[in-house]
Amino acid sequence: MLTPSAPSCLALLAGIAAPGALDAGAFACRFDVVCIEGSMCVDTDRDARLEARTPPAAVLHLETGSLGGDLRALGLTRLFDGAAEGLRLLLGIAADGRARLMAMETDPLRIAVYLGSCEEL
Repeated sequence: MLTPSAPSCLALLAGIAAPGALDAGAFACRFDVVCIEGSMCVDTDRDARLEARTPPAAVLHLETGSLGGDLRALGLTRLFDGAAEGLRLLLGIAADGRARLMAMETDPLRIAVYLGSCEEL
């Protein structure tokens, strides 16, 4: 069983209690590993671009299309949350540029997590 440490839980709760909208800006992201539910992680080569708009609105541009959502600061992490019919995307960008993109499809229900990095443009 995974048990998070108390300080990390408190930091997370503090960020959730007072998320802040971010000013306009953009990030270029590259993902080089994908882990798909029920299978192994494999190498990939995916690019994405995140554009912050009027806070908290943002648009995530992927190779397959664009998705609108919200971009907020949770502690030191920037978090994009967007959804469309049958799809939910969460993109987290750490202060050091590490990035995780979680894609959840609802029909069929499955999750993929992309590992990579983003840099502010």
